[in-house]
Formats: sequence, structure tokens, C-alpha cells
Amino acid sequence: MTRKVNALDAAYDLRSGMPLAELMKKYGLSLNQLHSLLQSLKATKLLGVERNGFKAELVRAIREIVNAQVRIGKRYFTGRGLPKDRTEAIKWWIKAAEQGNADAQFYLGECYLKGAGVSKDGTEAAKWFNKAAVQGHPAAKERLQRLRETTR
Repeated sequence: MTRKVNALDAAYDLRSGMPLAELMKKYGLSLNQLHSLLQSLKATKLLGVERNGFKAELVRAIREIVNAQVRIGKRYFTGRGLPKDRTEAIKWWIKAAEQGNADAQFYLGECYLKGAGVSKDGTEAAKWFNKAAVQGHPAAKERLQRLRETTR
């Protein structure tokens, strides 16, 4: 049985920052149904955000493709093409970082250093910067060096 989705409720949930995975579960949506819903919300101006290419990117991220997880995190963090949701961004970056992605590790370090979407925590920032620096990430090396200099 197909459940009819109230577009106003879904738009409210999205604007309230509900992660797409939760929205899919709440309304019993497949990826195709989610995409159709997002397109109709955009067309009716209920959502008011651009979703170009987001469905394909989301599918890749769900399938554990690390670079897609990093890109989805960036889109959530900046609000590019969808509502800004730093908590959701951090979830995607953690998935990618735990698989060894240096960019995701760097972004997490930045979040912890600045308290963006998480509590400010220099120790946690240093941990993520170090993981990225070990892999040769130049910006992570620089941030780690600065952290060490300020804690002396």
C-alpha cells in the first residue's frame, strides 16, 4: 500500500532540519519517491531550494562512496542547494572520516576547532587534524602546527 505524503508536513520537516533519511523513514519513501517529493516541493515553492544532482549524490553517499559522503556533508554544511544542517553534515563527514578520507577528517577538525555544529573541543580538533595530516593533507598540517603553538 502506498502512503500519501502531505507535502506541507514534509516541507515543514525539511525546513525544520529533519535529515533526509529520517524523512524517508517517517513517510515510507523510496529514493525515487523522495526525489519526486523534493521536485514537487521545489516546483510549488514549498521548499524553495535547488536540488540539482542531489538525488544521484545522495544515492552514492548512501552506498558508502566516500567522496560522495564528503560532498553531501559540504552541501549540508554550507546550505548549497538544500537547507543548512551542520549536524547532518557532521554525520556524513564522520562516515567518510572513519573510512580514512583526509578531507572529511580536516572538516571535522575545523568544526571542533570552531564549535561549528559540535561543541568546541581543541583535543577533538587536534585528533582529526592529526589523522588528516598523517595522510599529507597540507591544511591539516598547518592547523595542527598552529594548535600546537597556541597550547605551548
